[in-house]
Amino acid sequence: PERFHEVKVDDRRGGYIATKYLIDRGHRDIAFISGALREQGVTQLRFDGYRQALEEGGIPYRKSLVFPGVVSFQSGLDCAAKALEQVNGLTAMFCTADIIAMGALKQVLSQGRKVPQDISIMGFDNLNIAEYTSPSISTVAQDIEMKGKLAVEIILEDIDSPIKEPRCIELPLKIIERESIRSI
Repeated sequence: PERFHEVKVDDRRGGYIATKYLIDRGHRDIAFISGALREQGVTQLRFDGYRQALEEGGIPYRKSLVFPGVVSFQSGLDCAAKALEQVNGLTAMFCTADIIAMGALKQVLSQGRKVPQDISIMGFDNLNIAEYTSPSISTVAQDIEMKGKLAVEIILEDIDSPIKEPRCIELPLKIIERESIRSI
């Protein structure tokens, strides 16, 4: 019989807590800037969390606030430019990866706007470099190092004594507060 062991993050919950964090700080016009939306993909799950937080916050979902691209710095630049051009009253961007958030940050600043005074930016992943941008990027932390370590431990345990039942270990998520978000 086929067995599946998995170490994962609840990406839907991650999208939810990122968006709720922005909503709790008064933001209602929140752009969703992401990689490609694929059924059951990480980005889709983060999008589902975004929508859930909006719904619970009494904020109508608007497709005009969704800017899918690819997971890259350049895509963050491009999608943020579209968001700033197309959305009146935009106060925040939830970027589904820190590398996208870095591109978005550069785009906002290059247009003479200020982060977080004009636009707040939330990332996802807690990459070390997000701490070194100016301003530093608030983000959802997932412990990638722990994820890899646990995956290796499961494989080694399975080699020594095969486990009959599949195991799924879900890693915790948390918001890392830095300088890129303001309350309004």
